[in-house]
Amino acid sequence: MYKLIATDMDGTLLNSNSHISKQNEDAIINAQEKGVIFVLASGRPTPAMIPFVSQLKLDKLNGYLISYNGAAITRCSDNKNIFSLGLNEEDIRLWWDIANKYDVSIVTYVDDIIYCSKHTEYVDIEAKVTGLEVKEIEDIKELDFTKTMKCMLVAKPSKIKELYETTKKTLGDKYFIAISNPHFLEVANINVNKGQTLEHLCNLLNIKKDEVIACGDSYNDVDMLKIAGLSVAADNSPSDIKDICKYVSVHHDSHILEDIIKKYI
Repeated sequence: MYKLIATDMDGTLLNSNSHISKQNEDAIINAQEKGVIFVLASGRPTPAMIPFVSQLKLDKLNGYLISYNGAAITRCSDNKNIFSLGLNEEDIRLWWDIANKYDVSIVTYVDDIIYCSKHTEYVDIEAKVTGLEVKEIEDIKELDFTKTMKCMLVAKPSKIKELYETTKKTLGDKYFIAISNPHFLEVANINVNKGQTLEHLCNLLNIKKDEVIACGDSYNDVDMLKIAGLSVAADNSPSDIKDICKYVSVHHDSHILEDIIKKYI
């Protein structure tokens, strides 16, 4: 019996309009009412996930948020952060310098503001997805480093692929590095990813990994998919993501969570 469902948001739970379909919403609420714990696990900053909490009744039905690619856990019942492990000033400065070297923009987050080194069309993609305000800064001294959970290099897909291959070789043993979207290279603390943080949450809740369903569509979901008893890929996932999953569901515009919950809950 599955006791917990964790799902990625963009490209998985959310449709192409970045909305949760009524079919997914009803299925998720129904599963929670049966006692299943529901977890949104995203690269998004926490403030960009909060609007979905009330829609899915996560605050009333004991749900959780895993945000910033695993750098934080929020308990929705009291909106309390119960885990966080971010990047410090040295980390942010290193990646800021890398972004400048490769002439791409870098973004990080403090509260509900996206801070960037230069405001580009790729920063606007993230702003549209998250609904957060963008502020361009010249020096990272302006940042509150107690709140910098992750950073992200944003650029055209070919540049992101080049940056991934380069930085994974040189810094892959010091940071979690993954492509979450063709335009986004995610960087987080080496000790966090969606999988490690989901495992930590399961330990807190006394839930075994084989009692977990995890759903995703991209490379920053891999660690989460690998630890779950049932790993599910969206049909729109790359083929190598599908290959590591036990079940391939429907396209993210065709109500993935409804499909999974009907089959397995």
